[in-house]
Amino acid sequence: MKTYNTQGIVAELIEHSLGSGYLIEHLPSGKPLLNPDTHDISISHKGEKVFLGITEHGFRIGVDMEKFDKSINVRAFKKHALSKKENALLEDFCRKNNLLPQYGISLFWSVKEAFFKSLGSKIIPNSALISKISENHAELTVNEKIKGLMEENGLGFACIRFKIKRPYIYSVVLLEKAPLQRLLTI
Repeated sequence: MKTYNTQGIVAELIEHSLGSGYLIEHLPSGKPLLNPDTHDISISHKGEKVFLGITEHGFRIGVDMEKFDKSINVRAFKKHALSKKENALLEDFCRKNNLLPQYGISLFWSVKEAFFKSLGSKIIPNSALISKISENHAELTVNEKIKGLMEENGLGFACIRFKIKRPYIYSVVLLEKAPLQRLLTI
């Protein structure tokens, strides 16, 4: 099995994008930080692939990359990780886009993972639900706890985007540090 120096690759990408002099540090949650603190970053990797998101101050970013996995236990995932509304939305999205349910599940998981990375938090089950999804855009509805966390930090949704590039799905969530935009609650 090959191993890769992900941190070295990320450091090179940051130097290429922002210049030299940046160190990567991590919060206790695992969220990466740049020092000096001039930009927000998020990192996802699978094998030799690295997905890096960088944004200027005023935004928080979360990125996720998932490789489609046909072996996902669809029944278990739908039962334990999705609400009834999300299950219906997943089935409809997969049917309209000619996707296997395993691919749709990878997409839903990736969007949620990117969201929690943007918050600097571990995934909290059933606290952020996909309420709308289209070709490359999703909307989330959050519970009162997550809404409070977002309000506490002055964060609102800026955008939630994804791209399917088989066999991978790439998701990006931007939260804006500004007057709060609409926060839908569960």
